[in-house]
Amino acid sequence: MARGISVIPIAIAAEAIGKFFPVTGGRIPVLDRVSIDIRSGSWATIIGPSGCGKTTFLKIMAGLLQPDSGRILTDVGEGDPREQIAYMPQSDTLLPWRTALDNAILASEIDGRPREEARAKAKRLFARFGLAGFEALYPAELSGGMRQRLALIRTFLAHREVLLLDEPLGSLDALTRATLQDWLLSVWEELGKTILLVTHNVEEAILLSDRIHLLSARPAHVRKEFTVEFPRPRSRTAEPLVKLKGEILDLIHGEAFNA
Repeated sequence: MARGISVIPIAIAAEAIGKFFPVTGGRIPVLDRVSIDIRSGSWATIIGPSGCGKTTFLKIMAGLLQPDSGRILTDVGEGDPREQIAYMPQSDTLLPWRTALDNAILASEIDGRPREEARAKAKRLFARFGLAGFEALYPAELSGGMRQRLALIRTFLAHREVLLLDEPLGSLDALTRATLQDWLLSVWEELGKTILLVTHNVEEAILLSDRIHLLSARPAHVRKEFTVEFPRPRSRTAEPLVKLKGEILDLIHGEAFNA
């Protein structure tokens, strides 16, 4: 390697991940040697046809499921990825008996961090995500969009290098979703985290990502990878973005048709 060339390290990688689910009389193949690597500080996204195994793969990356073959590596080598990773599932999993602020600092408390320090950091993110003034409310008193913002704050405050987000904006209306995409992007740029997002929304993937990994129909393999080099912030109506969106949608529809 030539001197002077800066190489961004890999934060997390999946090597030839395979997964089967048992069924009566046999097993169903879900993932077929899926390999991806995500560079530190970057934003990567996984998309693919419905039911192809995106959430299963994300849970394996998070250490919540064990693969039947292959391995997960982080920047500290092979081992338990949960030490490096914060995972946000599709549901917000907020604790109903804790206030919004106390839900936000839950991971910090589990890690044994000073409570007042954690609360101060959380309040700064509450302001960034439009939740200032709602710290003392309980989850049942918040709208769906507020709950998702709170779950995102909790994930960012988990003090992990890699954030795995499974459809974090999927349940929101279009206007709230677009607003949260902008907020999420600004917080990511400020904090410098590594993000792996799963989404069904191709436009969202292009707007947010440095790299997009398209999975095939089940059993899933990486059908194609896209490097998104458009400068941020990105316009939803820009011709190159619309063209790329059409290309990816055609591939997804083709996979779904042939499944």
